[in-house]
Amino acid sequence: KTLFLMAGEVLLGGKQDRIVKDDTLIPPRKTVKVAVFCVEPGRWAPSESGMKFMASDALVAPQVRLKAQWDESQSAVWEETERVQRMVPGLMRRGTSYRNVLDSPGVRKAIRQKIRRLKRALASDRRTCGLIVAINGQIRWMDLFANHSLLQKSLDRLLSAAVVQEMAEGRPAISRTPRISEAQDFLKRALTGRRVATRRSNQGFVTKVESGRVVGIEMAAPIAPGAPAAAAPVHMSAYQRP
Repeated sequence: KTLFLMAGEVLLGGKQDRIVKDDTLIPPRKTVKVAVFCVEPGRWAPSESGMKFMASDALVAPQVRLKAQWDESQSAVWEETERVQRMVPGLMRRGTSYRNVLDSPGVRKAIRQKIRRLKRALASDRRTCGLIVAINGQIRWMDLFANHSLLQKSLDRLLSAAVVQEMAEGRPAISRTPRISEAQDFLKRALTGRRVATRRSNQGFVTKVESGRVVGIEMAAPIAPGAPAAAAPVHMSAYQRP
């Protein structure tokens, strides 16, 4: 089967922990080079697992994903990784690696509790194929997939990342409930924004979309040999820029 790697997935090991830079499709029985960003600038030596990488089954916080996907800047990824660590309460240790967030017992406990509540509240309709996320009443980002199955396979990682982002931002003195019309407007902007750049990414095409402060990154798979126009969307991430 074709392997789908989502931008922001954490790979532990090697000489540095990394995250996947772009949504990536890997064909069956193929070896491909995958673009990554470092999320551990303080180490350049093999980890306890040697030079091998291990899947962490985690995504970085959405603001780190934004820096990787849209800004495509290693220094911005490092800065946002450090900021998340600085802001998340209760970390046992703080350092240069995003692994410190993933390894924190307090963070893991909060994630488990929050995911259980969120999944009970989410619709079970099999037509559901994405999430629009608000923190403290403000629409912040979205993940939209080609189908319900792909969403379900990614759901725990998406919710975990959202909980970490919420912990990093804290609670304001006054919060609010966003209106459905705000979510609809965000979705419309993401889907109809101006396409500013398209490039090849292994077996797919990555396109940047912009509409005001809403920026999106869509990955599509070719349905026939040829141009990106002959491609079917697989996944789109969209963010409300600060």
